[in-house]
Amino acid sequence: MKTTQNYGLKKPEGTDTVNIDDFNSNADVIDTTLLSISAKADQAFQSASNGKGLVANAITGKGVSASGSDTFQQLATKISSINVGITPDGNAGESQVLSGLTFYGSGTAKRTGTMANNGAVAITPSTSNQTIATGYHNGSGYVKGDSNLATANIKAGISVFGVNGKTSVVDTADATATAANILNTKTAYINGSKVVGTMTNNNGVTGLAPWSFAGASGYVDVIPPAGYYDNGASVRVPDANLVAANILNGKSIFGVAGNATKINIASGTATPVGSYVSFTGENGDSVPVMGGTITVTGLTFKPRIIILQDTISGNNRVEQTIWHDVILDGIYGSVARSVTFGESGKQEYNGYTYAIKADVSPAYVNSTGFALPSPGTHVANWYAIGW
Repeated sequence: MKTTQNYGLKKPEGTDTVNIDDFNSNADVIDTTLLSISAKADQAFQSASNGKGLVANAITGKGVSASGSDTFQQLATKISSINVGITPDGNAGESQVLSGLTFYGSGTAKRTGTMANNGAVAITPSTSNQTIATGYHNGSGYVKGDSNLATANIKAGISVFGVNGKTSVVDTADATATAANILNTKTAYINGSKVVGTMTNNNGVTGLAPWSFAGASGYVDVIPPAGYYDNGASVRVPDANLVAANILNGKSIFGVAGNATKINIASGTATPVGSYVSFTGENGDSVPVMGGTITVTGLTFKPRIIILQDTISGNNRVEQTIWHDVILDGIYGSVARSVTFGESGKQEYNGYTYAIKADVSPAYVNSTGFALPSPGTHVANWYAIGW
């Protein structure tokens, strides 16, 4: 019968008679051997456990937290993280190291960071400053942009995030114009809205229509239709009477200088005063006039011709006194002459004819009246002409 090499267990062969005692003997050997193995295993386990505790304590003593319950692999990893032979002199604090990560600052103790991990942060601009969160940013964050942040969308004089406003973008809220105040087809912006003008363009308009006119003594009102006029617009009011010959010399009407002479005419009746009044003759002698003196006052001009006519001449004769300060019929002025016209209408010179100086008292001629010899003794018709 053969036996096993290590524990001598009996191995019956095919020709051997089976003996129950052989089986029992083998069982006893196995039981004893297993008991011994179990005791040694317990002893080895206890020894390993005690050893892990010692190792864990040693690791912890080096600043790395460890426990006897750690696996050998965990202990090995922790051993590799022990700072060997270096005395840390870092100045970082926990808030400066990313949360969950460890480090050595000053001293040998391992420390764990508390810095927040913000990852990628997107910031939306606003009217006030936006706070950036304390902590770590991974570089993928950004400040949001807007394609509408353009010069054309910003009012002149305003800058938004460094973008200056367009000079033509202005606030039109205070504009007061209306379409009627803006030239036709032209545009303007009023209170944010584009307005097309309706004002009539009268540029270059000439002539009367559709102008209207109103006038009175001393002026003429020219009333143009509503609308716009440039420097070339004008109105012409035709009037054939607006000529120099119809305007007094020295006067101007609408730029037309006059050259007409004004004829002033006054007339009336006057009763002679006195008889045989002495006047100074043209030769300096005294000339008594039987009819006395005709005196007229209240004139508004100085006459240049004066005619006095006796109202009752009789015998188909007309007795007159004529004075003039211009050459008339070859006779110079400032002399009053008594003239009698006969029945034939021709001038007659007879005893009644005289010539006196009209600028020697009691005769006179001025701008307010005159005093001249009466042509007769009756009420006289007088005519004064001046220009």
